[in-house]
Amino acid sequence: MLEIQDLLYQLRLSEQASTQLFEKRLGISLIRYQILLFLLENSPCNQMAVQERLKIDQAALTRHFKILEKEGLVERHRNPENQREMLVEATKYAKDQLVMNPPLQHINVKQEMESIATQSDATSRVFNMEKEELARPSVSSLFKNQGIYNTLLGVFLLYGIYFSQNLEIVTIFVLFVIGAATYGSLTADKKIILKQGGPAILALISIFLFK
Repeated sequence: MLEIQDLLYQLRLSEQASTQLFEKRLGISLIRYQILLFLLENSPCNQMAVQERLKIDQAALTRHFKILEKEGLVERHRNPENQREMLVEATKYAKDQLVMNPPLQHINVKQEMESIATQSDATSRVFNMEKEELARPSVSSLFKNQGIYNTLLGVFLLYGIYFSQNLEIVTIFVLFVIGAATYGSLTADKKIILKQGGPAILALISIFLFK
């Protein structure tokens, strides 16, 4: 039981590390980034809609809105038809930053997120499959399982790098990625060894050169 509790604790620490890394790269927290993406598609809307969609308690959501307002990314105003209702929407500045003229890091994050969505254009292109095929429940389930596998792999890599600082753990997971990429290149597409295994191979070389 203690081992399970310790594992869950390490998973939580790894999750915190990944969210901190996200904020460091983009200069915005993951939650506030999610709020902005939701508002770009649905604004103006009331705060309750944001709260229900993102599962954030009202007090925390209010704090996030205040920060986003201060940065000029959202604005809140009373509903002209119902003065008791507060509407929130993304500003023109936010749309320029995330849609019209996004910084390179936002483009990279968007591409990474699209690659996770099982029925996106990116997924269809990468796996050379029609969207109709990707929409099949059996195929969707397989991709979701793969997503969980990749997520846990990333979490444990972050744990090995930032918390335990144990190169042996990192090396094991890197070799695991290379092995999976090798199998994929032999059974599906030869390019997988570069697409999936390339970064892992470079990481392995770095481990041997700088340890």
